[in-house]
Amino acid sequence: MAVSILQKERLKKTALFFAGLGHLQPLLLAATNSDYLLDRFLLEKRCSSEYVSRTITSLIFVEIIATVLMGGFAVCLGLWPDYFKGISREKEEDFRGYLTVAIQWVLFLGYLQILKAFTSGGERGHIQWFYYSLLFQHFFTCIIGAGIGFIDVDRALWYLMNIPVAPVLIFFYQMFIHMWARKSGLAYPAYLVVKSQIWLGLLNSFIVMALWTVAYFPGLYNSQPIPNVVEVRIKLDKTDSYDCTTSGPNRACMLVSGCKNSENVKYCHTPDTSGHFKDKKFIVKEIQCRGKRVEKVSFPEHEFCSHAEVYRSNSDKKWLLVKLLMEDGSAYYYANPEGTCGRWCVGKLPSSHKVEDIGKILKETNNCGSSQIKDSGEFQSKLLKEASQPGVSNNTTSYADEIVLNISNTTNYVCQYEGSKKTDIIVTVTEDKTLVPSGLQNYTCYTHRPSVSCKLDKDLKYRNGQPYPLQDSNDELKDKKVDHIHVYCNTSAGHRTDLLVIVTGDGNKHYYCQNEHGQVTGTKLQDGRYVSDECLKNILIFIQVCDGKLQNAGGLTNLNSNDSYSKYISSEKPKNTSSSSPHSLTLDLGNKYPYICTNNGYKDDNNKTLVGVTGFRGYKFCPDKITHTGIVDSGNHHMLDLRPCIKGIVDEVAVYYENPMNDPLLLCIKKNDKSYCYYCKGEDECWYRSLTSKNYSSVRSAKLQSDHLNYDYWKVLGNHDDGSWWNPLYWRLSGTFMPLLMHGLAVGAMGSIYPNLVPKTLVSAKCGGAFNVTSMFLAPLPHIFNLIFLETKSKAFAGSDWTVKPWYLTWLLYIPYFLSFLLIIFNIHYPRWRTCCYIRSHTWLEFLIMLSVSFTNEILLATARGGIMDQRSGNRRLGGDREGLKNDHSLFNKIAPLMSLSYIPFWLTTSPMIKSYAHSVDQYLSDKDRASWPTSCCGFWASWRYWCKCGCRGLYTSLPKLLTFNMRTALTHKDDRLFVLVTSDLPKEEWFTDW
Repeated sequence: MAVSILQKERLKKTALFFAGLGHLQPLLLAATNSDYLLDRFLLEKRCSSEYVSRTITSLIFVEIIATVLMGGFAVCLGLWPDYFKGISREKEEDFRGYLTVAIQWVLFLGYLQILKAFTSGGERGHIQWFYYSLLFQHFFTCIIGAGIGFIDVDRALWYLMNIPVAPVLIFFYQMFIHMWARKSGLAYPAYLVVKSQIWLGLLNSFIVMALWTVAYFPGLYNSQPIPNVVEVRIKLDKTDSYDCTTSGPNRACMLVSGCKNSENVKYCHTPDTSGHFKDKKFIVKEIQCRGKRVEKVSFPEHEFCSHAEVYRSNSDKKWLLVKLLMEDGSAYYYANPEGTCGRWCVGKLPSSHKVEDIGKILKETNNCGSSQIKDSGEFQSKLLKEASQPGVSNNTTSYADEIVLNISNTTNYVCQYEGSKKTDIIVTVTEDKTLVPSGLQNYTCYTHRPSVSCKLDKDLKYRNGQPYPLQDSNDELKDKKVDHIHVYCNTSAGHRTDLLVIVTGDGNKHYYCQNEHGQVTGTKLQDGRYVSDECLKNILIFIQVCDGKLQNAGGLTNLNSNDSYSKYISSEKPKNTSSSSPHSLTLDLGNKYPYICTNNGYKDDNNKTLVGVTGFRGYKFCPDKITHTGIVDSGNHHMLDLRPCIKGIVDEVAVYYENPMNDPLLLCIKKNDKSYCYYCKGEDECWYRSLTSKNYSSVRSAKLQSDHLNYDYWKVLGNHDDGSWWNPLYWRLSGTFMPLLMHGLAVGAMGSIYPNLVPKTLVSAKCGGAFNVTSMFLAPLPHIFNLIFLETKSKAFAGSDWTVKPWYLTWLLYIPYFLSFLLIIFNIHYPRWRTCCYIRSHTWLEFLIMLSVSFTNEILLATARGGIMDQRSGNRRLGGDREGLKNDHSLFNKIAPLMSLSYIPFWLTTSPMIKSYAHSVDQYLSDKDRASWPTSCCGFWASWRYWCKCGCRGLYTSLPKLLTFNMRTALTHKDDRLFVLVTSDLPKEEWFTDW
């Protein structure tokens, strides 16, 4: 089954969305239904607080264990990949898919186990069975949560956003079901509430299991990329936005804006590049006027249009001119001399010359007198005259189906067709001296490339329209479409044409020159032979010595037998390729010589594109795939797949090999004159990207590893300026480490400070419930906005380098956070202070302080997650949307797992310490025991050591008992009291998770 990458993207996001909703389900099931659960298992309700404390404490420690296992494994996979050869490198993505799909099936079966344990009920229904089922379910849920950055870092926010959303949904669910029970007359809905909540978790788990299996199971379906090039049409008579798509399921929109002056109106047609059309390129396939296609003019098939300008006269409302502005700076002009959309003329100007006063061209077009523009040739001449372009441009005329080329032209010209159904074709002329062998300073090469591939009239034109007929005995050019022609001119002899190289659409080359009788003869280069630079140099030298004629051995008729003219390459014959899009190419790095790439487009007839290994290509292209078939082992070709290639448009790809040529070492991908992208192969056979503005001339002068800081694991934690990692003098706070530290602080505080101190010490039982519900509703907002900013590519999203962007200023939010925390401490120790009394007497101030602790923490958490998601290794897979390379372990196994591990030290140290502190507050800070506060006579550091010691002691004594105590015995006799991380001594109305 084949689907598009966009469909696969949506499927993964949906799976992560529902998976995030199920992350807290086991914890919410235990915390929000304690009375109902105890009643079901025939236990007294007075044990509710103890049951919640023990269960949630166990769930938290299970989460810590799962996080350490998953995050630690992922980090080890990045640090020591050689010890995991079976699953690292190319197989790592498949391993993640198999692992996570299996876990989702386990989670679904786990919910069936929870449902069975609850519905059994009674004294022999065993609350211990239900307790272990919750721990089992939460463990595997946290495996997914802890490894979400390792599993899919690009879409992780879809999962993380719904973690705070789940409590809100459960709140509405319980409120709804109680209202329904009251309306239905159901006196005691306890069993229905819990059973329905378990069924909701079961249904959600089934949805996640199905979506996750389809989205992440390796090889279940093949994804087809959305083409980087979109074919559109221009509707020149439209003055507002319209649908410009010519084919395909994705509808492109053309945005239209107008600008009016005294004589005419200019409408600018710009393609909408939002959504999945972002970074796409556009080719104009046709222009429509009043619903009919503009005929008898050609459109550029291989050039990308940025926007179009349409001109209309104010006086008679005639559509006069359409100007297509191409990405390379050139422009196509389509004139409508009669103003009736019946007859059109076409012309082109290169990027180096522009029409400064478009009004003169519009006047010429709208002139209905004798000087009206007659044809495309005249229109092209007027354009060249107006642009003052130097060089030679003689238009040609064809009376048949073949195109007539004038090989003496040095600038663009038009081949006009005489006939009712013929099309005027623009021929682009480009000078390219790189095609001339070194040492021949008096030669240059002009490439003539028609805008449409068509058959060639062998009666070429020369200076002043003189005939230049081609003669060959086998008529090898018959019925062949020409792609382009190379014209080698001798500049010292008055730009004399010495050699013609005609390249047809199937990749064959035909060489022509004058023989001793002055006839232009030539032959086709046979398959298996190649004219190298040295051979081409020999041919041009022989022609130059004989004053433009090749007099030995009958001209070029012995091209395929004379080793001085061409060499035999059958043993290294290039392999043709194919691509999935009509405007993209597949490059085979094992080819030394030009080859054909078959473009499997949307039409029945496949287009073929000649891929030049050296020399002029003629137009930019979108790479579809880069492969290498250079290694042969027992007849089987070893394929090195650098999938899925490069995003966007590429000028050229340079490849550096070992000597002798074996495997490619370095790929240089040129996107423009100031941007080079190097893919370098490291010692571990992985490919790393290095972005630079330099064009290295050799492999030795290039850096053979990524220049991104995240390539080095120690620089992820702190950029130490290439010094020893153990030397603190070289430590720096890197842009990658800052969001990691912020994430650890935020999650650590969320799991320790808030549940232990804030609800019981600052607010009263009367207002505590309202404040906590308000915090619960506000908590998802930062995460929802964070996801919106990510999907809309907003500048408000924190996904950027924090060393250059001012996102590090987010740390300033910790100022109100710590001030609020200090006020809480002062309220504990100095309740009679005037400030503390003022706070307690004003509910709105208590509300503000509590929100400063909880809501600010959520903002910091969302900001940190956004920052982590974009701290990339530099090895982005350019064929996908912000995805990393398939074999790039420096991102998934180093940065993303640290996100889940970063808060573990805070939970294991801060939480027990603060819990000990909270217990001491209950025990000592009443009016009668205030003098016996345990650290009343200690200094700051001594007090700090005391509370750390108390926390570690309680943690040490509690951990071994979590999975061994008997829940029923513990609740009925309380003979095995645990040290818990949540507040267990509050009455039920103050417990913040029980609504």
